[in-house]
Amino acid sequence: QNLYDGMSDGLAILSDTGALIAGNRHLASVLRLAPEAMRGRPEMQRLLTAGGWRRSDGAEGFPEGFAELHHPDGRVVEVRESRLATGGSVMLLSDASERHELAARLRQVQRTEALGKIAGEVAHDFGNILTTITTSLHLLETTPPDRATSLRKSLASALDLGSSLTQRLLAFARRSNLEPEVMDLNDLVAGVEDLIGLALDDRIALSIVPAPAILTVRIDPGQMESALLNLCLNAAQAIPGTGRIDIRLTLLPHDRAQIEVCDTGVGMSPEVQAHAMEPFFTARADGAGTGLGLAMVYGFIRQSGGDVEIDSSPGLGTCVRLTLPLCSPEDAQSPAPLRVLLIEDDPGDAAHARRALPQARITETSDAAEAQALLRGAAFDLVLTDLHLGAEAAGWRLAEAALRADPHCRAVVVSGRLPEADPLDPPFPRPRLPSGQAARPRRPGGPPARTAPAMTLPKALIFDCDGTLALTADLHFAAFCAAFAAQGSRLDRDFYLARGGLARPALIAVWIEATGERLDAARLARDSIREAETLALAGQCAPNPPVIALARSWGARPSAVASNGEGPIVRAILKACGIAELFDTVVTLEQVGAAKPDPAMFLLAAERMGAAPADCLVLEDSAQGMEAARRGGIPALDVREPGALAEIAAMVTQLRLPAA
Repeated sequence: QNLYDGMSDGLAILSDTGALIAGNRHLASVLRLAPEAMRGRPEMQRLLTAGGWRRSDGAEGFPEGFAELHHPDGRVVEVRESRLATGGSVMLLSDASERHELAARLRQVQRTEALGKIAGEVAHDFGNILTTITTSLHLLETTPPDRATSLRKSLASALDLGSSLTQRLLAFARRSNLEPEVMDLNDLVAGVEDLIGLALDDRIALSIVPAPAILTVRIDPGQMESALLNLCLNAAQAIPGTGRIDIRLTLLPHDRAQIEVCDTGVGMSPEVQAHAMEPFFTARADGAGTGLGLAMVYGFIRQSGGDVEIDSSPGLGTCVRLTLPLCSPEDAQSPAPLRVLLIEDDPGDAAHARRALPQARITETSDAAEAQALLRGAAFDLVLTDLHLGAEAAGWRLAEAALRADPHCRAVVVSGRLPEADPLDPPFPRPRLPSGQAARPRRPGGPPARTAPAMTLPKALIFDCDGTLALTADLHFAAFCAAFAAQGSRLDRDFYLARGGLARPALIAVWIEATGERLDAARLARDSIREAETLALAGQCAPNPPVIALARSWGARPSAVASNGEGPIVRAILKACGIAELFDTVVTLEQVGAAKPDPAMFLLAAERMGAAPADCLVLEDSAQGMEAARRGGIPALDVREPGALAEIAAMVTQLRLPAA
């Protein structure tokens, strides 16, 4: 419980019926509820409804298992939910109100900056338009009739130009909060060409090369225009004299579209490029700008399912590539979201319905009277109702009301004990579902069964050491730095961090190959091992509390450590973290001679514990370790993943439950 209470987020463990069976002390504060409301196993959905929270599942860009709770006062709570193997779930609830407010402000700052940058050019163009109008009107007063026609044409052209410019700016401004739309990317980029042209000096040439194929994507057009404008403004600032900006659109393999924005500017050094997409980072010599342009472009493109890549060299210009997924033929039709009225008094079944209809616009209630009122006041494409709401079989009545109100509406009544005869048939003929597609059965004559979740635990655990049981990246980097310095070299931190999980000999070999330095690899290995062991014994490593809590809770059950590290270092780290006595089996690189992703050390650990590989669970933090587990046929949990903490917490809870 101390582990859970030490978390800053709210933690809730639910039964298979949605009842709250355990939580930490922050759960009530995150939801702004009184602690007394958490007592007595209340239903989570009822708690949220009572607190005024509205749940949003399956929003654009949301990963599976992620939802948001919105409160009328503007607060936002992010929910990450992981299903348990035998029913129930674990929820992590994080107060994201401040971050959402900051993100909204950042988006506004970005658009304000973009508009501010083109304001001078717009004023200049309007000045030219007004000058043309004023001059033409003045000349019309004294000009001969044969010249009047020419002056009137000049007036009409100036007015057309001003009108076009005004409409373009208004269209750009009012699109700040548009929902994603299905469109051809070629058309969108061509449509923004005149706006970009206004923002660029005459010294910079602009060319746009569309793709020969239609590039149908789902994108927010206003945000896409903002992204392109910011990229072109950034490119213009990097061009000291005359130059050019080229925008090219191409169709990539695997149903991807690409926009390239390339310039002939000064380019970026590797150091600047490494930070280019960080918020508030600016390379402007005068310190101007917010440093939000590329960061906002990156966030928007990633949220839209795409990616951003920068290719730049000093003196050779910069090319920013935006990739986006193409729409499937079904998505390209852009159907309106299904309007669904969900009437269900069982939170577990309601959650299942929400997951089954991720793209629908769902209105939810558990009360028959409220459902009747909703049917009278709004139109729905589908009414999905439980047959039994409390003690009343109200489902038939609600379905009939929906069908009578709108002949285009469809109604589905679900239950584990439907009658043989359908009271709505023949007035409302319907297809019959095959048996077995009804909702989860309930006990005859009673409410849904409520039982606490029970996980099926593995028979044995295999822990990686570095990054899993202990946080040792700084320790190993310091040891490597000392060893490299002894040979007059310096290891780059980013290079090291990008190759986490590699065994020591492999990392040294990759560095020597990449840099061409003449270094004694064997000496580097010896010196860095000695330094790492010294640092570990001095306590220069931090335990990873959730994983160590699982190791301690595992007790006398079989467990092992399998690490790409060397034996002396691994044992020193385990000792420094106070967990050396927990593991009878420790497998290190010297014992098998093959580093991960070879599965040899995991298989040897399982063999020594007397457990079949399929009955074990590996806990890892590296791609090499996850691949080794896959090759060995061993289930694995990546502790870096967002849902890993919830899985570990659920296992700890199960281990601490009293025996039946």
